[in-house]
Amino acid sequence: MQGTDVGPGSPRPSDAHASGALSQAAQDARASRDPGSLGSGTLGSGRDGFLFDPYVGRAPPPPPKRDLSPAAIAAAILAVLPIGSFAAVFVGIRGLKQTKLGTLRGRGLAIASIVVGLLFTLGYGGAAFYAGKTYFDQTRSDEARQKRKWERKQREHDEEERARKQREAEREAKADPNGTASPNGGPPSASADPNKIPPQGTVPQQTIEAKIGVIPVVDLGVKETSLQQALAREVKAAQADKKEVVLMTTRGGCEPCAGFMASLPDSRMQEALANIRLVRADVEAFREDLEQLHVNTVTLAGFFLLTADGTPKDGINGGEWGADIAENIAPVINPFVRGRYTSRKNPFPPLPRGNGGNGTFL
Repeated sequence: MQGTDVGPGSPRPSDAHASGALSQAAQDARASRDPGSLGSGTLGSGRDGFLFDPYVGRAPPPPPKRDLSPAAIAAAILAVLPIGSFAAVFVGIRGLKQTKLGTLRGRGLAIASIVVGLLFTLGYGGAAFYAGKTYFDQTRSDEARQKRKWERKQREHDEEERARKQREAEREAKADPNGTASPNGGPPSASADPNKIPPQGTVPQQTIEAKIGVIPVVDLGVKETSLQQALAREVKAAQADKKEVVLMTTRGGCEPCAGFMASLPDSRMQEALANIRLVRADVEAFREDLEQLHVNTVTLAGFFLLTADGTPKDGINGGEWGADIAENIAPVINPFVRGRYTSRKNPFPPLPRGNGGNGTFL
């Protein structure tokens, strides 16, 4: 076997191998310190023919940034608007759907927009309700104030008108104490007694009419063939003047009856009976007819509101007010003739028909 001569100046194989190993180690060390120094920055051959990775020792690049959900952005804007806060709830739900798969950002923004939209909707709604309620309350208050003002003026006008009429009635009563003058100062009514109202206890032959102030007073005459027909006639006459009829029961020697008639010129009685036609019937002359109509002929003076056919629908007597003076009578007779007298000492019970006058009277 022939050996290889190795001279003193030529390298030995073992030395070459060692030199290559050292060169490789140096390149690795240099690459670890500065990878870019071994090449152009791309994967390829170095100066010594070795491959290298340009990303050795570096973090990988971040992923591309995702877009923000358009619905989430719109919901965030709408959430703070007075009109849009309610819509922000539904737009925010749309934003949740858009961000569900993770392809778009803004899920938290959509949730926050829904919550803020609900809160602002409640806030704006409450403020609108309060403002509306305040406005309507103020409107009603203004209307009520205007109504009270108008009613006050109307009352003042009515009081002035009543006072004027009362003054005229008092002047007429003083100028014509027998009550034969007409309300307009003209000639006496054709049905009026030419002299005066008959004295208490005196029943006229014919029905006569006179006036005390503004109150028409009718005395039914004994020649009336039917009391009910006469009362129905008087109701019709009262309705023509937009008045109601009060039937007063009386007889000779009745002091309460005389006291009531004496109180009529008083301004309080004139006001109370301004819309009343007072019809007087003597219980001695018309007892049977009165009892057939179930009118009390015992307790005098009696006062009865009549229906269209002349039958009584309500009644009171002088026991309701004590002494027969205007101060006591007016506060009772005023609400009675207007159908508003409810608290009374002697209730008026409806009486059954056909008892021949023997039922329970007022």
